[in-house]
Amino acid sequence: MNATHDETEFVPDPLNPSGKPAGGRPGGSGSNKVAVLFIAAMLGALAVIYLMGAFGHRGDPPVDNIPWQISLATGREMASQTGRPIFVDFTQKNCPPCEAMKFEVFPDPEVSTLLDERFVPVRIDLTRPGEEAMQAAQQFGIWGTPTLVVLDTQGREIGRMAQYVNAEQLAAWLRQYTPNPPAATTPQATSNDSPTTPESSPNNPS
Repeated sequence: MNATHDETEFVPDPLNPSGKPAGGRPGGSGSNKVAVLFIAAMLGALAVIYLMGAFGHRGDPPVDNIPWQISLATGREMASQTGRPIFVDFTQKNCPPCEAMKFEVFPDPEVSTLLDERFVPVRIDLTRPGEEAMQAAQQFGIWGTPTLVVLDTQGREIGRMAQYVNAEQLAAWLRQYTPNPPAATTPQATSNDSPTTPESSPNNPS
């Protein structure tokens, strides 16, 4: 009699015909990670292109007629002397929204007038910050730009916005932190200053 053997037929996996472990074939976890990283890099590049298109400006920004200070210490000293709050613009040159505000927002007549007449404006450039700029950024917890901060005359924070805003939005926000300038008053004429008429003049008796 011939011996019989219980044999099971091998059916190859159509996705893995070689029968090797999945981790060793092309398209395994290693390739997946590379693909994910490539897609993330592409999305990041597209985001940069979008921002440059949305906020892109070339050349120097227009003159905004705002007397920017570059030192927060100087700004505090001026605030204590004038009684005005401090407006701090934390910015960077490689930040498209920051550059857009320099072109579109700060040159606006209402914004520039508010900052010139009612605030002590300070601009801190974090592109290549020095020691003082780094200390200011750390003190106020600046993690991104543009960040706009309003300080009282003692240097205490009373307002913050960490985003791009247009000129109308910024002007409305600024007006919350400063009173309206006093209205001009017309001197009242007193009885001693009342003009005389020819009829009542001593030199012209009736």
